[in-house]
Amino acid sequence: MALNSKDRGKILHSVARWLAGLKPVFGSKHYFEKYSYSRCVIEKLGAYRGARECPFCHKKFRRIAALVTHLIKFHSEELEEILEKCREESS
Repeated sequence: MALNSKDRGKILHSVARWLAGLKPVFGSKHYFEKYSYSRCVIEKLGAYRGARECPFCHKKFRRIAALVTHLIKFHSEELEEILEKCREESS
């Protein structure tokens, strides 16, 4: 990913919170939504938003926080691949 590590972490966390159906940490939009490729990410992962199910391994979670942690810990590479593909498509 062509972003610095600070932005990378914020974007991954933002996408994970969005997938879990949580509100943005600051403001009215999630951090990743400020980038032009956010619409592509929403189209690819939108079906899983708020479902409490991992879109990659289909594991189900009772707690939303557990899903966010799982996505960041185990599927950050997959999330980065989706973000990179969407970024390339929007360029």
